[in-house]
Parts: sequence; structure tokens; C-alpha cells
Amino acid sequence: MVSRSRGHAAFTAGVSRRLWLILLAGYVAFLIVLGWSRHGIHSLGPECDDFVAMAEQILAGRVPRDRFRPALFPALTAALGWLLGDCFAAARVVSAVSAGLLVAATRSLGRSCFGPEVGAVAALLVACNGDVVVMGCNATTDMLFAALSCVTLAMALDLRSRDRPGAGRHLALGLMWAAAWSTRYQGLILAVPLGLSVLTARGPGALPCRARLGRLGILAGAFGVGVVPQALVSVAAFGRPFHDENWRTVAIRHFGQLDYSRLDEMPFDGMASVLLHDPWAILAAAGRAAAEFAGGGFAAVLEGVTPADPAGWFLVSLFLLGLVCWVRGPRGSFWIVALYAVCYVGTVLVTFVPAPRIVLPVLPVGVIPIALAVVRLTTAPAVVRRARRPVVSVGAIVCAAVLVGPAVRTFEQFLARHPWAELRAVRELQDEHVYPVVVLSTYPYIARYTEGDVRHARRPYERDGVVPYLTELGRRARGAGAEYVVLGRVSTGAAVFDELLRRCGDQGGCAPFECVRFDSDVLVLRLGDVQLQVIDGVHVAADAMHPGRWSIEVRLRGYVDPARIRSVSAVFVGSDERIVVPLSHDGGVRYVGELDSPRTVTGSWRVVPIASSHAGRHGAGPPAEVAHPRSRGARRSRVRPAARLPGRPKISLLRARPPG
Repeated sequence: MVSRSRGHAAFTAGVSRRLWLILLAGYVAFLIVLGWSRHGIHSLGPECDDFVAMAEQILAGRVPRDRFRPALFPALTAALGWLLGDCFAAARVVSAVSAGLLVAATRSLGRSCFGPEVGAVAALLVACNGDVVVMGCNATTDMLFAALSCVTLAMALDLRSRDRPGAGRHLALGLMWAAAWSTRYQGLILAVPLGLSVLTARGPGALPCRARLGRLGILAGAFGVGVVPQALVSVAAFGRPFHDENWRTVAIRHFGQLDYSRLDEMPFDGMASVLLHDPWAILAAAGRAAAEFAGGGFAAVLEGVTPADPAGWFLVSLFLLGLVCWVRGPRGSFWIVALYAVCYVGTVLVTFVPAPRIVLPVLPVGVIPIALAVVRLTTAPAVVRRARRPVVSVGAIVCAAVLVGPAVRTFEQFLARHPWAELRAVRELQDEHVYPVVVLSTYPYIARYTEGDVRHARRPYERDGVVPYLTELGRRARGAGAEYVVLGRVSTGAAVFDELLRRCGDQGGCAPFECVRFDSDVLVLRLGDVQLQVIDGVHVAADAMHPGRWSIEVRLRGYVDPARIRSVSAVFVGSDERIVVPLSHDGGVRYVGELDSPRTVTGSWRVVPIASSHAGRHGAGPPAEVAHPRSRGARRSRVRPAARLPGRPKISLLRARPPG
């Protein structure tokens, strides 16, 4: 009879384990499909750290130079990107799998602290959290670091609950800790809970103090071995094994008003110099951040949406009730993870801001008391003890349903950070013109999703002011030979975009640009005095109709409306003479003319800028080379003459003159 009941229990446990794995795999698949279908381009925000570009550098055989983060996430992305052929898709898959690991680690933590029911409810609450869903689709380190940190904690609590944990488990724990540190340097905070777990393992009489210290040494040694790959990467990139410039972000947080344009201007040389510069000001800022976190930030983290609403405060009340249940009941191992959460959040308050994605590693610590409160509330009446599991399931579903609406709202906010309108505007500009146009855009990844010559222009900071920003943007557009600038609400920021819209759209004062198109999402400006460039080279051939004469054809890019250009001429500089060849418009972007002297024909040409329409009124300036955006030097091409002729002249200048 006893053996039959044990067999039934083992069978039930096996079915539950398989069902759990199926649900977990389905959750990961859901995140992968969600990211593939709705997150097709880089969003503005954390993805601007450009981990995908670092992964592509690794695939190209170059060492990524990231001053603030280790290289594990780009390395995993590069390995998977080599298989998938797309590093952006690979980064999303890594984040989705990490979200599944976070859910599994939460279940393990809750089970180690308060039993399997609490672990299952806590895992469900984490899976329905909006921030977990969004960061599970993002190409950033946030989800991987949260997952590895919580897996390390779960392994530590499992090790603590064993009577005689073997050296192999300590070795695996140290390597997992090293993996978390190799994702973000904040993983060093895990030393506190891991050390306590080893030193307070079960069986104090059976395991003497010397043995505990030996296990602690194994843990530290495994961590040291695990960080060697990142140390080698840091040496190759910076010449130091543990190069870390996160002190710059701390300085920006306390003394730079979070203005990242001043990231390299801070007058410090390390973390100690920042913290000792004005410690009282840092503590005061940390206190204000702690008050804001307690006054709404923590509720937003639990709910998964910012700002928090009544559902978030409902979860906070359950969290406080769960803490009461923990204090009045068996203490278990929860005090270790609670201490880790306090250390981690305290460090974030001093060094940065407790944004939801930053404190994601402590989300399981916040939902476990909620799950404990749900289990205690649903099983308190004696009537429901026989139907304990269904009642607990109903309570868990009710709490999860509270999170569904905020999760949808969080994902909508995430989608709103995608500059789709700006991308459409750039593509429409390219489709409207028969000639290639150079476009500047404030979306950092615009070149990834468009063809042709499209470049990134720095977004304005609010302290810059709109007029100085337009002046600087015009200077950059002239230097790049750009005809259009596309500014989007998402990529420039709502406040700055509204000011630009009022000035350029309503008032019409956006010198040196003229407004071509504006609406609530995008602003398209055209440079008033556009520089022209040679795009296809100079084609020279013998004229079959007129023996002894040569025909020349030049293709230009830029604004080449014949009504606005008085004349265009090609200036050839030979070894002993300078010949100006007038060209006439022949439709589209083609200008043609004839050469009288065959000695001007050369075997190569060099791209040079044409004087702008404003400069053409006063004579053109000296020629200057224009480098192709994807090459280090000037673009060169072969001219196709009918015969090889002596001399090595080259195109020196193309001059455009406006009418009148």
C-alpha cells in the first residue's frame, strides 16, 4: 500500500514536471514570436547601447570595446547570429530564453523558501509582468543578467538546503556567478548571498568551520576561473584585465544631470574620486531616489508598468502582507535573498536610478512574498483545505489577471518607442527621387533598414536649444552633401520635436532649411543650398559622328533641377593646362558635353564637392575631397576612354550657378 502511494506520487510529480517544462517552452516560444512579429527594428532606449553591433564585430574578428559592460551577451548573440544569419534576431532569442530562465529561477527560489505552491504562483506572476515580456523581446543585457543572477541565487539556496554539498556543486555555483558578472559588473553584489549560503549551509555539526571555508575557497576559485575570458577580452581592448568605466555613469547621475553628451567631460579618474567628491550630495540624491522608489517606483516594478496604478498598489499591499506572514512563520532561506535585494537596490540608488529594467534581478524577491500571501489567504479557511490546489490556482489566476492589462499597456509603450514614421519618411524620399539622395536622420539605426546613403545625425539635447541645433545640423548636412534631414518625434524627444514643429512648421523659420513636410510624428527639412556630387563618374568616349572629338558625360546627385541651375561645368587639370568643359542638362541627373583636347582624358577620377548654389554666385572655393560613407578614403572609379592617352589630369571642380 505504501509503495503504491509512493509510486502514484512519483508519477504525479513526473507529470507535473513535464507539464511545467511544456509551459515554460511555450512561454519562450511566445516571446520569440512576439519579438519577431512586432519588434522588427531597434527601439529607442536600452537597445541604443548597440549590443548587436558588438556581436557583428565579434563575427568580423574584432574585439568589442565596451567601457561599461562585459562581453558575454554580445558573444552569445554572435554565436547564435552565426547560425541564424541575423544578430538582431539572435539577440532577441537570447533575451527570450533568458526570460524563461528567470521564470524557472523564480519557481526554484519560491520553492526553496516557502514550498512548491509559492514557487508556482511566483513564477506565474513573473511571467505575466510587463517588463519581463518587453525585456524578453529586447536586444539588451537586462534579461540575461536578471536570469543569470536569479539562477545563481536559486543554486545557492539549493546548495544551502543540502546536508553535505559536494565540491562539484560549489564549482558550478562559482562558474554561474562568473557568468552573471560577465554579463554586467553589478554581478559582484552576488558575493553577499553566495557567501552567506556557503557559510550557513545545513548541518553545522556535520560540517566543521574549516570545511566551510574550504567550500568558500572552491567557490571563489571557480569564480576566478570563470572571469578569465572576460579579463582576456578587456586586456585585448583596453590593456587592463578589469577595465570598467561605470564611474562615468555615476558622475553623470550626480553631477551631470544625466546629460550623456558630457560623458567624457567629467573631471574624475575613477569610482573613488566620484564618490568622495561630494559624498553628502550623493547620499542626499540616493535618499531622494529611495523616497521616489518607495512612493511609486516599487509598485511600478511589481506591476510591470510605469507609472503605477491601483493594481500596483494592490500588489504592494499583498507584498506587505506576505512579509508579515514570513516574519510570523518559519524564516527559511528567504532572509538571504531579501538581503541580496536590499544590497542590490541600495547600490543602484547610490550609483544610478532604480528604473524597472535596472532592478529586474530583484523582481522575484518582490513577487515571492506576494505568492506567499496568496497561498496563505486561499488556504486559511478549514473548508478549502481539501481542495487546496484548485483554490490556490484560482488565487494565482486572479493575481495574474491583474497583471495582464498593465502588461499590454507596457508593450504598447514599448512599441511607441519605434520610429516607424521616420523610417517611412526616409523610404518615401528615396522613392520620390529619380536620383539618389543623401538623407540625415535622428534615428541611430536608420542605415540598417534603408538603402542608399542615409546617415545618422545626433539627436538634440534640451539644453542645446532649437536654433543652435538647426545651425549645427545644417553644417553637418553641408559637409555630408545631404539634401534632406528627417526628424522624428520618437528619436528627438517629444518636447524638442514640438519646439521644432512650431518653429519649422507653423512659423516657417528653420534656417538654413526649408520645411518640406511636417505632421505630428515626423518633420522633413531640405537644405536650401545643396551641394552636388559626382555619383557615376566621368565617362569619356570617342565621338563617332565627329572624328577627332570626344564626348563627356557626368552624372550628379543632389538637387539638380535645371530651372535652378544656370550652368554646370567640368574643370580638367592636365599636366600643362586647365580646361573648362561646359555641360548641358540632358534629363534626369545627366550632364553632357564635348572635349576638344584628348590630352585631358585620364584613367582615374576623384570625387570632389560642387560649390553650393550660394557659393556659386561669388565663385567656387577650392576643391575638397568627399569620402564615400563606407570607405576610409575618397571614392575612385575607372574612366572608360576609347584609347589610353598620356597625362594624368583629374576632375577638379563642378560648379553650379543658380539663376538670377
